[in-house]
Amino acid sequence: WGDRDESLAARNLRNALYRLRQTLPPGVLETGRIWVARGDYPVDLDLEGLGRLEEDPDLRLRCVRPVLEGFSLPDCPGFDEWLREVRALWEVRGRASLLSLAARRAEGDHREALPRLRRLLEAGGGDEEAARMLMRCLGRLGRAGGVEEAYRVLTRRL
Repeated sequence: WGDRDESLAARNLRNALYRLRQTLPPGVLETGRIWVARGDYPVDLDLEGLGRLEEDPDLRLRCVRPVLEGFSLPDCPGFDEWLREVRALWEVRGRASLLSLAARRAEGDHREALPRLRRLLEAGGGDEEAARMLMRCLGRLGRAGGVEEAYRVLTRRL
């Protein structure tokens, strides 16, 4: 609301917060006159999940979802540009975290690395590093057909 006067912007913010409180479950959002905070409702935030990815090997992520997935402000090109930049940054960080975790898993039991590597390839297309690691793990497990298939998928995508 940068192009609006302060009283109109404040009224729009109050209205947006009211609508959010009506839509979200109680406790998700805590607000005051000049602040907004996450409440104690048990929700999982994508960015917090990314931070826990290294610590929690059982964390179930479909890969890292885009920040504010499904949200857009078509009448605010500045916000949409900012959101594109933030999404790109977190996509890179998420992929790097998944790849790092898969690499550590591949040092031990290669089977543990396979789901993470497959998620990376499914989500992003031609991730050559993940594909090479996947082929190495499959080769060490004696799955020559899997190596060939991973190679074919990667060459199609590249």
